[in-house]
Amino acid sequence: MNRIFGLSLVLFLALVLTACGGETEISKQVDPERLIPEQANFIAKVQVGDILRDLDLKSFYNRAPKSSDDPQSFEDLLDLALGETGVDLQEFETAIIFGDLSREDEFVGAMAKGRFEQATLLTALENSGKVKLVSEVYKGQEIHVGETDDQTLALGFLSDEVLLIGTVPAVHAVIDVHVGDSQPASGQVVDSLEALGEPLFKMAMAVPPDALAKLDEEMGDGGFVPIAFEAVRDLDLVTLVVDRPGEDLKIAAQLSFTNPDSAAEIGNTLIGFLALAKSFSPDKQTQELLKKLEIAVENGTINIRFQAPLADLKEVASGLRNETSFSSGY
Repeated sequence: MNRIFGLSLVLFLALVLTACGGETEISKQVDPERLIPEQANFIAKVQVGDILRDLDLKSFYNRAPKSSDDPQSFEDLLDLALGETGVDLQEFETAIIFGDLSREDEFVGAMAKGRFEQATLLTALENSGKVKLVSEVYKGQEIHVGETDDQTLALGFLSDEVLLIGTVPAVHAVIDVHVGDSQPASGQVVDSLEALGEPLFKMAMAVPPDALAKLDEEMGDGGFVPIAFEAVRDLDLVTLVVDRPGEDLKIAAQLSFTNPDSAAEIGNTLIGFLALAKSFSPDKQTQELLKKLEIAVENGTINIRFQAPLADLKEVASGLRNETSFSSGY
């Protein structure tokens, strides 16, 4: 399960760092949300343009602790992408990321909507030296396939505004939906995602039993502390929202279980950890922020909610950065 999140992040960054575009092979009007393949049990939507244009979030990044190898400001981050791709990332609007948790990194992809120039993208990827692309046609759609260090990725342009990138099976599955040979995703995950509205970031995933079985193996190897793991096996659906209502930052997560007793056990464990964290808060400011973190259990569901002024979070981030710099000797 951890690997698919890692690859999802890689795909998202690839979209951000290479957002360009081109002409379609199939259609001028494409809605990525209607092309998510039915195999997907993990779906996320990111309002990339809104995030990149948010001055407060830029300031938060600037104040957050970073290593010496990281871009030290949000502007440096954008300049890095611009220098590597020649693309202004602030013209990138939305991204849909999807995957099948049970297939780890074999089935994961993303669709990005924005302003694209196909030739610029392909040239940038070729010049990176990390991948050699070979063009092929799948059901009338031209795609470009290349080997990376870890796997084979494919990308294609579904319209003059939509870029598709992912593992080959995931890219093929999207095209199958687009040409009418397969049905789009529907049911619990899609319904849950739509119910979350249009925040800056939203995610819904159904947890397959085999993914939990792999987690069980990892915990058995000593990689995790096996706290209430028998209850974790009943985890069924997870949703997550990150948004910016007014001057605040809001984070809301919901964990639904097939067994209400399991939800209560996990929920009470989390509530205990939160109480412990509050009692060991290093300062009053952090303690006040932790008071805004709420955990509640009801009808087999754990609701986790945090909402606080972004200005307060900036102050805490600045303090952490100063502590990190002091301890590092900078």
